[in-house]
Amino acid sequence: MLDGPYVHFDQYWQEALTAAGIKNFRFHDLRHTTASMLAAQGASLLEIADVLGHKTLAMVKRYSHLAQSHEIAAIERMVKAKGCRTSTMGLANHKLSEVQAGA
Repeated sequence: MLDGPYVHFDQYWQEALTAAGIKNFRFHDLRHTTASMLAAQGASLLEIADVLGHKTLAMVKRYSHLAQSHEIAAIERMVKAKGCRTSTMGLANHKLSEVQAGA
């Protein structure tokens, strides 16, 4: 049992990892996994920032490449709502090239 919030946390964390046979795993990896799963489910960057407790959007932008499909889906909904026939495939290809280029 923890003695208080975050008291001896590293000790308990390392003991839990050892007991589970987990190597090369950091607590931060849980945050990244959470952000990745939220993005995959269509969460916005603002929602991800809120869940992770980021104070600025600059902190959450490192996960922006994971939320690309959400942006495209939002634009597709807008296009459909406006009755346009414009495809967002060009946008999807543009976003993909940005991600591949490391933008």
